[in-house]
Amino acid sequence: TGHSMGGALATLFGFFLGAKLIQSQQTKSQEILIYTFASPRVGGESFIYAYQHLERAGLIRHARFSCTNDIVPLIPFSNLKPDDLKFYKHVGMRIQLHNTAAVGKWRLRR
Repeated sequence: TGHSMGGALATLFGFFLGAKLIQSQQTKSQEILIYTFASPRVGGESFIYAYQHLERAGLIRHARFSCTNDIVPLIPFSNLKPDDLKFYKHVGMRIQLHNTAAVGKWRLRR
């Protein structure tokens, strides 16, 4: 679990732990659960592919929480092409949190 830079470190450490499990052939151990909050982007193209391999192998489960108005998950800034993997990208399952508008606040009070 980590927030902001701690989230980036949790992503990296979870990846390295999963890679060590594959390297030592201990793939029957428990899966690694990673929860990050407002984490910046961490890796490039080869990191993404390796991370997704660990997710498909069932070694890593990553929930990445971010808030709509938070700038930290946008750092480091990327290019405008969403499919271009030359820059840093996010990994894990994204869970987007939104601010409650005036109508939503009114509904919550009732």
